[in-house]
Amino acid sequence: MPIPVSVAGRSVRRAGGGEMSGLPSGAVTFLFSDIEGSTRLVKALRERYSEVLAEHQRLIRAAIATHAGHEVDTQGEAFFVAFGGAKQAVLCALDIHRALAAQDWPEGLRVRVRIGIHTGQAVVAGGRYTGLAVHRAARICAVADGGQVLISQATQDLIEDEEEEELGFALVDVGEHRLKDLHRPVRLFQLTAAGLDPPAADPASGDTGAGVAGVRGRPPTLTSFSGGVFARCDADPACGQAFPHLAADWAALWASLGRSPWVLPAAQSPTGKTLTLDQDTAASSIYQLLETSDIAPIPVLVHTLGAATNKTAALALVAKALQAAGLTGTGGGATPMMQYEILCAEPWASNQPAALSDQQGSFDYQNDLNTAQWYQYVCPLIPKSAAAVGSQQLTLSRVPVLSFNGDADPTDQPRNMAGIQQFWPDSREIALPDQGHYVIPATWPCESALTQTFIEQASVAHLDTSCLAAIPAPAFDLTLQALAGGG
Repeated sequence: MPIPVSVAGRSVRRAGGGEMSGLPSGAVTFLFSDIEGSTRLVKALRERYSEVLAEHQRLIRAAIATHAGHEVDTQGEAFFVAFGGAKQAVLCALDIHRALAAQDWPEGLRVRVRIGIHTGQAVVAGGRYTGLAVHRAARICAVADGGQVLISQATQDLIEDEEEEELGFALVDVGEHRLKDLHRPVRLFQLTAAGLDPPAADPASGDTGAGVAGVRGRPPTLTSFSGGVFARCDADPACGQAFPHLAADWAALWASLGRSPWVLPAAQSPTGKTLTLDQDTAASSIYQLLETSDIAPIPVLVHTLGAATNKTAALALVAKALQAAGLTGTGGGATPMMQYEILCAEPWASNQPAALSDQQGSFDYQNDLNTAQWYQYVCPLIPKSAAAVGSQQLTLSRVPVLSFNGDADPTDQPRNMAGIQQFWPDSREIALPDQGHYVIPATWPCESALTQTFIEQASVAHLDTSCLAAIPAPAFDLTLQALAGGG
């Protein structure tokens, strides 16, 4: 529920009770919060929703009072709060999320709020705040997910001077993003700490987390699987209990790798060679697991590394388990010469690696760079073939098309398939649950049945997709020993 960004014609409450007329001015830190999926909660709880809303307000006001905040406005599910200091605002947000996560809500439901924080110059005039800083804070809140706190660089700069690691939380850089009605991009940071639920998009609200690239599901390389693998683990009783804070683990790992790569000396490495783990390697490794639908080891790997106090020891354990599981290779085998003849004739095969520099923030960048470098090397060695295919302009076709796609595919994500209907309006894309680019054999019976029906009726209409629910969910590895095959 959006909240107004100004308050006029009335005095302002101090959290916990009485009214007050004094508000911080000058450099003020603003906090906006809003319940995610409030409509879903209303439908689920009906008359009990008012009780939940009142408890939500009580918990938030308690946190505001603890950190000397000023409740500027509240409208049902949303709060607008001002603080004289940046640290107080961030600690308040942390307490809010911990309190909401610890609360025993009716019907076993979870109440998640999105929070946005920004520090800027603001003026109090006529009982209300004016200035762009207020609008910026509201816009930052709007792009957050439930259970997530997004913070502007202005606030982060102030926190950094306070040595954030000693405050019990970390702020992870999630890059620059354009926000509604603001002309200049804003660099955002995500709050991570122990005791925070992993943020996840709310499917019931229609928010798939794709609205702002690199924001929903921070850090950037987390985007493709935070709402997927992490949510699946959270929904699995054994995995959720074993790894209750995967988003915080990943964010801690990403932040640590951003400060400096982890190095495992050759003497301690199971391969006998020095191993280095940096952000590119971590992102590429997760990408490969997603692409092959091998998501089972992701939670235990993220947790082992993200929660590690001894980097070298953790990296050695992970390297040993991956080697035992046969997951240390880069994949790929010999490519037939005729295939190279065809591929090298394609326009994209002549891509210069430098031309990919604008994609460095993307999840697939390392893969694309490696491909470009390889074709730059191999294609000059391949004889040209007159039979090699070329690219053609696609035209509209009424031929029915059925496409299967893994819902966790980082290469051809389901949302990327929307453009197919421009050329094949009678097409349909079916997302296979828990699958990457290369699907597992357990999906084949469902695919085969759907394909058979599609062929028989020559149409994508009236396909019975109930078999999708029968595709078994992944059995997550809960220990490194299980990953290595030791049980």
